[in-house]
Amino acid sequence: MPRAERARHAVHRARQTFRTFDHPVRLLAGAAAGKARGTAPDLVFRIGDVGVTAPASEGAIFPIYEVFAEDVYRLGWFTRDLGDGPGVLDIGAHVGSFSLAFLRLHRDARIAAYEASPTTASYLRRSVETSGAAGSVSCHAEAVSTVAGHIDFTDNDTCSPMNGLTARHGHTGQLTRVPSITLATAFARLGRVDLVKIDAEGVEYDLVLTSDPGLWSQVSRAVLEYHQVEGNSRDQLVDFFAATGLREVAHEPMLGNPLEGLSWFAREPFADTGP
Repeated sequence: MPRAERARHAVHRARQTFRTFDHPVRLLAGAAAGKARGTAPDLVFRIGDVGVTAPASEGAIFPIYEVFAEDVYRLGWFTRDLGDGPGVLDIGAHVGSFSLAFLRLHRDARIAAYEASPTTASYLRRSVETSGAAGSVSCHAEAVSTVAGHIDFTDNDTCSPMNGLTARHGHTGQLTRVPSITLATAFARLGRVDLVKIDAEGVEYDLVLTSDPGLWSQVSRAVLEYHQVEGNSRDQLVDFFAATGLREVAHEPMLGNPLEGLSWFAREPFADTGP
């Protein structure tokens, strides 16, 4: 990244930090000290009673900023009419940002958070415990996959959000064996499932398109990141969900790459006033 662009990014991050998180000076000082020492110390991003823990590397923390500073999932708009005690599957939970942001809006939610990376899952647990949310968010160090048992998973051991079954965009990491369950098992464990969030770095196509459409009959909302995967496209997901009664209510392609982005799906009735 050119020096001028790095400087603009640093200023932007600092503004977001002051605008979004408690104790912004402590966060920025901790990140700067770690960078100077060439280490990635653990940081706790606090918003009220929520405390999300992650190592101070850009790859680890940018999803935290996406969820809390940028509201990329548009949670207020998308989940405002879910009713009491919604059940949520968070697949690709990373360090817990989505689950804890959702819980801030729906205090009576029941959330099952799945994270395949063993290292990242340890931070997920710490975030949930730091936030006093263990009674509402169950943490599972498992991959949700088409395979029940174990799968090989690429993990760079620093909470990268690009950890996955394949090394995407030049991402490299150590191949490790992790436990896996099927989507049907994840549904069965939670019982009532009102919302599903998927951020699985390209696995979303196999996960969704090979699933039993009947699983989705109880789901009111689904939001997922779709990725550039040869032989697959977002249209397949739109068609699959439409057949289950979930229509795409918003779609936001990634800047610079329209083949990747976010899609939101909802079952009627849905008060669609726009994100």
